[in-house]
Amino acid sequence: MSGRLLPLPLFALVLALALAVSFGATPLRPRDAGIDALFATVPAAPTDTVAVVDIDGAALALHGPWPWPRGRIAALLDALWQRGARVVAFDIAFVGPDRRSAAAV
Repeated sequence: MSGRLLPLPLFALVLALALAVSFGATPLRPRDAGIDALFATVPAAPTDTVAVVDIDGAALALHGPWPWPRGRIAALLDALWQRGARVVAFDIAFVGPDRRSAAAV
C-alpha cells in the first residue's frame, strides 16, 4: 500500500516547487535558513537613541550647495561614527563621477 502513496507526496512536492519558481520564489539555501533561525532566537540589541541628520538651509549655506563632494559625505560619516552611529542610511543616488573631485578639476 505504501508503494501507491509515494507518488502523491512526490507530486505535491513537484507542484509546490513549480509554483514557487513560477512566482519568482527560490528555495532557501541552508545558510539562509540558519541565519533566519539565528535571528529568530537571538534578540536584537536594544538601541537607546536614533539620530537624524538634517541637511537644511543652514548646512547648505555653511558647506555649499547640494550635491556635496563625496569627501564631505565621508567626513560626515566619520563624525557620525565617532559619535556612536553604527548604521547610517542614505536616500540619495550617487550617480556619475564626482564633479568636484581633484581628478575632475
